[in-house]
Order: sequence, then structure tokens, then C-alpha cells
Amino acid sequence: MEQVPYRGSSQALLDLSVGRVHFMIDAMTSATPQVRGGRIKALAVLAQNRSPILPNVPNMRDSGVPEVVDFQSLAWAGLMAPAGTPQAVTLYWNRTMSELLADPNFVRRLAQQNVEAAPPGGPERLADILRTDLARWQRLVRDANIVI
Repeated sequence: MEQVPYRGSSQALLDLSVGRVHFMIDAMTSATPQVRGGRIKALAVLAQNRSPILPNVPNMRDSGVPEVVDFQSLAWAGLMAPAGTPQAVTLYWNRTMSELLADPNFVRRLAQQNVEAAPPGGPERLADILRTDLARWQRLVRDANIVI
């Protein structure tokens, strides 16, 4: 394989759809319309489970990649505030976001944008996600001897 750098996914998706590149890894938000339109084929999602956005697309394990390969790369968003933010403010925003994420209409609107809503969680859950992601990427950089 050879990396082909792009400034964004729109040109990469175009090149993929006309055969100038053979495959790419992209976010579901930008790739899903191309998949649904039949211009590209989704081979797998880089997650532990299939995505409800594209339920017929297997995850890497179901595609035959051995489980010993930690092939997961999830784009996620979290609401953050500066250190020292008063707990009352943090709790207010956590409650507000949890209410949104529990609202079926909001979840449906996210899905229309090709975004899968995560179950509501508090600051501790977000901190766990950050720690897990950091450890995964640090291990990858170390094991692949990546130097910037």
C-alpha cells in the first residue's frame, strides 16, 4: 500500500469512485451518501459492532480480519469545558446532553446526517473514552515505530 495524501475526503472519494485509488478509510458522515448512491462500496466499518447507519456492512472481525488486530477507529465528539469549571455547570450540560441523546427525534436527526448517537454518559465516561483512545494510539505509534 502507498498513502496518497488528500486535503479532505471529497477529492479522495471522487478518486475512489473513478478508480484512481483502490480503497480509503473515511468517516461515515462523508462516505455514506456515496455508498448509498452506489458510487463506492463499503467493505467494513472500523468498529467493534456493525453500524446502524449501514447495517449490512460488516465490521472488520466479520470481514475476516483476525481479532488479534485492534482494528477500530471511531470518530466521536464530546462536550468539554476548561479545567476548574464549576461542577454545577458541568452537571447542567451533562443533563442537557443526556436528555438530547435520549430523545428519539434527536437521534433520528443525527442518523439522517450519518451520525450514530452514543448512549448518554457523564464526564467519567468521556474521560474513559479519552484514556482508552490515547492508549490505543500510543501503542500503535510505538509498535509501528512512527516518528513525527
